[in-house]
Amino acid sequence: KNKAVKIPKSMQRPNLADSLPHYEEFLKKNHARKIGSESVRGYETNIYKYMDSEGLGETKVWLWIVRPLPIKIERIGNDGLMIIELTNFELDAPLLDAQFQLPVETEISVMGLEKKEEET
Repeated sequence: KNKAVKIPKSMQRPNLADSLPHYEEFLKKNHARKIGSESVRGYETNIYKYMDSEGLGETKVWLWIVRPLPIKIERIGNDGLMIIELTNFELDAPLLDAQFQLPVETEISVMGLEKKEEET
């Protein structure tokens, strides 16, 4: 059976994708400093380093020079090393609204309310 979970606004947290359209501004805001340059999967990048504003740890970003898009991100935090690397992406690809619609028979629940319903 198709199920989907909706996250209420009160539970939503910022994520890396929120900053993508203005990533250079995001780096400036977080006082990132350029520490080098490197090719990652054929993309020429500048490497930046900063301390995460939420105190989650030190972060390094490989920012594509052609378009300010993070090709690779490494974060060292309490849980260890997290690496995010773009490996297969297409820019400016045509997307149809239908690609983001749930099937009609999908059951939608709201995150956080399932436990309350189970307890009663």
